[in-house]
Amino acid sequence: MSKVSPSMTESLLPMPERSKNVVMGNQSFISVLGRSIAGELYKIRRRAMSKVLSTIAIATIILALLFTNWTSSQPLPDAIYMTLSISNFVGSILFIILAGTIVGGEYSVGTIRLMLTRGPTRLQFLLAKLGAMLICVCITIISLIGIGIITWMLLNLPVGHKIDFSFFTGHWIQHTILFILAIMLSLFTYSMLAVCLSSWGKATAAGVTGVLIWWFLENAISGLLALLGSRLQNAFGNFLATVPDYFIDNNLNALRSNQQNYLMGNSAGAINDLHAGIVIIIYLVVFGGLTWWSLKTRDITN
Repeated sequence: MSKVSPSMTESLLPMPERSKNVVMGNQSFISVLGRSIAGELYKIRRRAMSKVLSTIAIATIILALLFTNWTSSQPLPDAIYMTLSISNFVGSILFIILAGTIVGGEYSVGTIRLMLTRGPTRLQFLLAKLGAMLICVCITIISLIGIGIITWMLLNLPVGHKIDFSFFTGHWIQHTILFILAIMLSLFTYSMLAVCLSSWGKATAAGVTGVLIWWFLENAISGLLALLGSRLQNAFGNFLATVPDYFIDNNLNALRSNQQNYLMGNSAGAINDLHAGIVIIIYLVVFGGLTWWSLKTRDITN
């Protein structure tokens, strides 16, 4: 009786023809990452939550501009600044919820087991989530600026209020772009924190509530340390007073305020842009590193 090894049997069997509907793309790291980001964006677009969050953001911008125009007719630059300020405040909360959902939901439903066995590495899985969040942040801010400008025009142009383009200078364009980038960085930083906490807690609630608690504690501790520093009046008190300069919210607020002060002619804040930028980059590296380490060492079958 002849014995045939499984490898010989497999070599003798013809390979099935691949369906014409199956397209095998480039398997390089960047190509797989790009397709993973596209898949994440598709999932975000299909979620009912993303539509609800978008509606809330748009309605908030329109209502805010309607309310201000009931009292006075504001110039276009002020309407843009108000749109950006509201987008930063509302967007922080909305993107925290969205970031916590797209990561924590993978663990609660169990789809992360399937995703990590279908080709992309754990690093690509993480970068796809962060890349999708960054793209969503950029699209949202640009869209809300457009909605704010259109709303302002609908409220003011029909009553004869003309646009004064004297503000449209190179100085204004430069610092407005930097102001927009600072807001995008702020939203992305809190989104990354939500991704990190959701990954560690393996739940949406861990990311959302964790960031909100972090936010509250930073503000409370900043006020407490400032009070202690003013009371002690010594070297240790000065040290306590400078500790809040390394908190996330204070540095993000400094990046926004410094650009806003340039636009409005006010004095710059206590934290300069270089200090704030370095601190935020360190936070982003730490959050990204902790998230990758948790994904790399975790047994997803448990």
